[in-house]
Amino acid sequence: MNMVYTKKFDQYLEKEVTLYVLENEYLQVGITDFGAILQQFVVKTPQKNVDIVCGFTSCNDYVKSGAHMGGTIGRVANRIANATFLLNDKRYYLDKNDGEASLHGGFSGYDCRFFDAKIVNEKVVMSLLSKDNDQGYPGELQFDVEFSLNKNTLKIEFFAISKDCTLFAPTNHAYFNLNGEGSGTVYDSKLYINAEKISVVDKNLIANGKTLDVKDTPFDFSHLKTIASAIRSDNELVRCVGGFDHNYVLKGERAATFIGDKTRIKLDLKTNLPCLQLYTANFLNGEKGKSIYQKHSAVCLEPQFAPNAINLDQFQKPILQANQRVSYYIEYEITEE
Repeated sequence: MNMVYTKKFDQYLEKEVTLYVLENEYLQVGITDFGAILQQFVVKTPQKNVDIVCGFTSCNDYVKSGAHMGGTIGRVANRIANATFLLNDKRYYLDKNDGEASLHGGFSGYDCRFFDAKIVNEKVVMSLLSKDNDQGYPGELQFDVEFSLNKNTLKIEFFAISKDCTLFAPTNHAYFNLNGEGSGTVYDSKLYINAEKISVVDKNLIANGKTLDVKDTPFDFSHLKTIASAIRSDNELVRCVGGFDHNYVLKGERAATFIGDKTRIKLDLKTNLPCLQLYTANFLNGEKGKSIYQKHSAVCLEPQFAPNAINLDQFQKPILQANQRVSYYIEYEITEE
């Protein structure tokens, strides 16, 4: 039986921030109406309850960290080169908030916005109206995110409709440690990704349209293996970013499997988005949240469109036509290995 209830989370910018909690006999999931942030994801095991997502205890800390931890990302996840794109013969200019690139929506991404929240049929629905030219993107966009539990599975669904042709490429930026948030590095946890190719990026993490076959490289997670052997390799593409921060081109909706080596908690990820960003928390450096978070203390598995896809002909472009409603989903199934 599912329960849905609310708790006070924080007060930010003179507004009350509420934590919406979905709970059943398997899971307890908390989402804030600020940023539609996945703030807690508790797995109820026979031994103990394990919170598998990193997070903060105040809105100010979420914003100050710049880590997008657990946040709902929009309008477009990942990087857009030179913070510009061409759509229907018109050029648009975005925030340059990551060097010369635009990252995760710019200086005021959706994970730093207040959402309207309500409970509908045991679902938590977060809604945001993004105005025309918001972040530099065309079209007034109605954006809704639905969170729901089905036994041992959390499902996140993204819905959007725009008055004008625009871009739309959302994700959730959860930082997972299946041994429990704050339990140390993820080196000995196991990972599988259903992909044969990654996007090639330059030193600024900008995708150039080329792909690399992962076979016989540290990027090959086509079979379950520990992260340690790959992340400690001398591969230049790994070394230059201090771990993994790379886009995988998915072969199907079964996207990834992640297993905690101590708890044996297993996460199976499904999505209808075409790609997946693997990020190993390379830039965490003692951030104080629910715990203290160091480098490589979590893994982000972010379903997405390929980064910079709007400027590359090799990938599916995240174009949303005017007055056409679109939906994407992410599903996390939790079992025990």
